[in-house]
Amino acid sequence: MATTQLVAYTDGYAESTVAQVAAGSFHTVYPVFDGKPGAVEVWAVMSDDSRYLLKRLSSREPDEWRVRGPVEYVVRVKRAGADVDTGA
Repeated sequence: MATTQLVAYTDGYAESTVAQVAAGSFHTVYPVFDGKPGAVEVWAVMSDDSRYLLKRLSSREPDEWRVRGPVEYVVRVKRAGADVDTGA
C-alpha cells in the first residue's frame, strides 16, 4: 500500500484538488486526526460543479473509506488531514 498526502493536516479548514477515479477502480481515503477531534468529508463533484456529500469520517470513527469510480471527488477537512491510496 502506497499512500500519498491528499490534504495536509490543518487545525482549520482545507479542501483537496479534484481527484478522479476511473470506472472499475477505487481510491481509499485515510483520515489523519493527529489525536484531536476533527472531520474528513468526501464530496462527489457533479458535471455542473455542484457537490454531493458521499461520506463523513470523524475522529470518533476514524476508519478509512473507499471511493469507487467512475467519480470525481474532493476531500474537505476540519482539524484533520487526509491521505489516499489510489491503488497505483
